[in-house]
Amino acid sequence: RVVRSRFAPRAVFYRRAAGLAEVDTPMAVLVQRMVPARASGVLFTRQPNDPKAPLLLVTSVFGLGPEASVGTASADQLTVSRRAPHTVLERRLARKGERLLGSGSGGVQRVAVDPELQLEASVDDADAARLAATALSIETYFGQPQDIEWTIDTSGTLWVLQTRPLRVEKGEAAGEAVPADAPLLLAGGDVVWSGRAVDIPAGK
Repeated sequence: RVVRSRFAPRAVFYRRAAGLAEVDTPMAVLVQRMVPARASGVLFTRQPNDPKAPLLLVTSVFGLGPEASVGTASADQLTVSRRAPHTVLERRLARKGERLLGSGSGGVQRVAVDPELQLEASVDDADAARLAATALSIETYFGQPQDIEWTIDTSGTLWVLQTRPLRVEKGEAAGEAVPADAPLLLAGGDVVWSGRAVDIPAGK
């Protein structure tokens, strides 16, 4: 199914529009072992809106974390000190009514969390300190703030699933000063993709 999707009309059109030959676009089928997750989430090594603050931000849920990574899950939020021993300075616990677990037949399944456990912390102070120490070593390696997806399995092993540069506010206004009486029409925004121009010869 994966290889066949390479020849879907949209995929073929994209390659032709971009001037890519079939041999230039190989398709791989990737098979991965699912981590039996106890808790998962996302960690920012800096506060995006205040990158100079000596804090890390952690969100976490029970089980697997794809919904935490896109912000649709009800997740715990922790503020952790960047300085060792990486103390939890603030913890906001969310009611976590469900968790995602790997299914024996493949994919994931949604499992209800026992009512008395729904407001329990998905990670404890020791987990938070270990996450912070690992995240800061990754930040040091790459030389810039990081946005890290992680999971802790049922045996307590910490897995780093993905890390990427964290976009933070620069705190500087670009361009000319805006007149004080100018109405604000739109603020903020990020470039999703800078785009690509392709010259398609006539008749193609």
